[in-house]
Amino acid sequence: MAYSAAMVCGTPLKRLALLRTWWMGCGLVLAQGTWAVEPLRYGVMDSLSHPLVIQDGNGTVSGGLLLDLGQAVARELHTKLQVQPLARKRLDAAVQKGQVDLVCYWSPQWTTQADKVQWTMESLAQIERLVTHQGQMPSKVALDQLEGKRIATQLGYNYPSLQAWFDNGKLQRKDETRIVLMFKALDLMIAEALVASEAEIEGFFHTNPEARARFETSPYLFSKVATQCALSRKSPHTLEQVNKALSTLIESGELARMASAYKLSGL
Repeated sequence: MAYSAAMVCGTPLKRLALLRTWWMGCGLVLAQGTWAVEPLRYGVMDSLSHPLVIQDGNGTVSGGLLLDLGQAVARELHTKLQVQPLARKRLDAAVQKGQVDLVCYWSPQWTTQADKVQWTMESLAQIERLVTHQGQMPSKVALDQLEGKRIATQLGYNYPSLQAWFDNGKLQRKDETRIVLMFKALDLMIAEALVASEAEIEGFFHTNPEARARFETSPYLFSKVATQCALSRKSPHTLEQVNKALSTLIESGELARMASAYKLSGL
């Protein structure tokens, strides 16, 4: 038997009330669907500083390139971002256990447990450059132009492109624990050059703007690692979804503009 709308809904007034109830129900379902998207729990290393991570006096992440990236990825996933600062030694475990969903500016080369997480497409590049006093920069990136020089380096860091020269004594490695001490080594003539990432160099100049006039940063890159994001296997967000978000940011040029705003290179 076929039923007419009038038979089901009754009078016009009742039909109007029923229609309003139906629309309200649809709106509630849509809203609940939106709310049901799990937040993106985003880990950042608390040892990082400007321009990658900016923290306020309470230790809350309030800015920086990695916060901008996390917010953009969360926006593309249509969810909220929850930032969780992490000590470097806790980072691997936090991703593996699902305590955070995502950590960016990371690489399989930098962890011994790369196979225990999912790796996204490449996103940001970590680029190392050479720094010397003004007027002392080699004309090109050639190790023979550095032969016999003392190079300020970060204690505990590996420099694959330089290791053979360190081993045979053609370059002298001068280890320091912090970027500020590496620059101090140049000032005190303990070293003739330093090798550091763009982020570390820009962080130093941000804190010491008067130092830009004394030092020169190589226009050529010394080494490059195309970093990725590590995604927990326990995350409700899939690798396909995160890669799609990153792809959108890269193809639109938004990610490159983010990096440029902090005087950093993109991919």
